[in-house]
Amino acid sequence: GELFFEHANTIMQELAQARETLSRDRKLHGTLRIGTIESICTVLLPQVMKQYHTLYPEVNVRITLDSPEILLNSLTNGTLDLVYILDQQIHDERFIKVLETPEEAVFTASSSNPFTGRQQIPLDEILSHPFILTERNASYRLMLDRYLAAREQAILLLIGSSSLSFLPSFAIAPEEKKGLLCALDVDQFHMQVWRQVLHHKDKWVTREMEAFFQLLRS
Repeated sequence: GELFFEHANTIMQELAQARETLSRDRKLHGTLRIGTIESICTVLLPQVMKQYHTLYPEVNVRITLDSPEILLNSLTNGTLDLVYILDQQIHDERFIKVLETPEEAVFTASSSNPFTGRQQIPLDEILSHPFILTERNASYRLMLDRYLAAREQAILLLIGSSSLSFLPSFAIAPEEKKGLLCALDVDQFHMQVWRQVLHHKDKWVTREMEAFFQLLRS
């Protein structure tokens, strides 16, 4: 069964490539299946998808939101064409990386919070206040939990008027411009995650996929 699957997969890839070659002059009108996470979908994808739809209005775009782990599994079983995720750097021979950009993960608070504007705030002081956080399977949340666990520390998960949060810097950028949120200066704390776009190495890159990649690169 495994041997047959390898041959069948090769045949299907070659068939898809042949069809693609013979239809180079046609307008893009296929389906593009993108897997991503909520923060990227909310902040970064809207402008890209607006441009994509303007250029290729006949392409049917389907977006799936989930954790990086589940999205990569979907990429492996072929239910997604590509994933756009935020995680630690992925080094996996099953995937081809199209984009890789570092992002800071930061503690953040409202502009009226007493921490806002302070320099080199001690981490212990930050952790003594209530937080609103994403679900545990969010990559940057998981990294923070592991970092704190190694220091025998933890976050107080409560919702209050002075609540703090921990998010990638691009996620708070729109609210920072409005003066509503601010990244906090926490003493000796630095955490980096990576925006990455990947597709499976055995996936034939369709014209619809390549057009999306070109938009991201630009």
